[in-house]
Amino acid sequence: MPKNKSLKRSDVNIKYPIIKYFTKDPVLMIKVSQNAPSILKYLFDLQNFIEWYVFKARTKGKIDDIQNYKDIHKGERCFIIGNGPSVNKTDFSLIKNEINFGTNRLYESMKKLGINCTYHVTSNRYIVSTYYDDLCNIDVPIFLGQHGAEAYGQKLFEGKKEFKRKPIPFRYKRRLMWQGEEMSTDLAKTGSSDSGTVITECLHIAYYMGFKKVYLLGCDCDFSEQYHFYTDMSNPSASWEDGSIEIPLWFESYKMCKKAYEADGREIINATVGGKLEVFKRQSLEEIMKNDK
Repeated sequence: MPKNKSLKRSDVNIKYPIIKYFTKDPVLMIKVSQNAPSILKYLFDLQNFIEWYVFKARTKGKIDDIQNYKDIHKGERCFIIGNGPSVNKTDFSLIKNEINFGTNRLYESMKKLGINCTYHVTSNRYIVSTYYDDLCNIDVPIFLGQHGAEAYGQKLFEGKKEFKRKPIPFRYKRRLMWQGEEMSTDLAKTGSSDSGTVITECLHIAYYMGFKKVYLLGCDCDFSEQYHFYTDMSNPSASWEDGSIEIPLWFESYKMCKKAYEADGREIINATVGGKLEVFKRQSLEEIMKNDK
């Protein structure tokens, strides 16, 4: 199992002061938000609003409007590719002519893996801040969840160059999706709930764009051997011990996505090789490409 370089599960059992409720650390945010009084949750939403306002002021005229993407793929299918270890076991040549969403650092190995991505999605502050120059070279539309969007706004404020294409940001109505939130079906009006994983945000985007069938690849939800398909563990926000804190909460968020899709006659199918995500129906990529045209 990978060595934990920052946080331990035992850390979140400590009684943190109120100010910790506003932490950017995902594990602390999970623990403290579960115990925080209601007034702090409203203050958290206010913090979201203020940060979004600052971001919009910094990026005026330099971002695309998500409303331009409403239902542009109505009735079509797409593939969302995570960063799980199973990416290295997937035959991406099978979907080279499909509509594909790349996520986070997938761009680093697209050529090696034979992946063609139509869109890219990240909401991770660390990734946008640390790999900003790399993201600037991506020549497909990039969707940015609020955390990533705020990092992008900060980079522009610092005088950094813009992305090749204007990014498409979307805001969070609340930070934590699993706290009784339903999946948003209209990103422009209600925003997205932060669920701690970029895949659920991709599912929000795909729904908004009108996709009827969405297939998941590289969504292992299993930290027992390796976190990602790459071995770089420099991301402190990804250095959780074994996923026992956050992965069950991801599953709750996935259930909300499944419910929203099925209520509208749509479907999410997990085509990941292995892994522990069993919320959705499973189907192999080879079977999909052979039978599900």
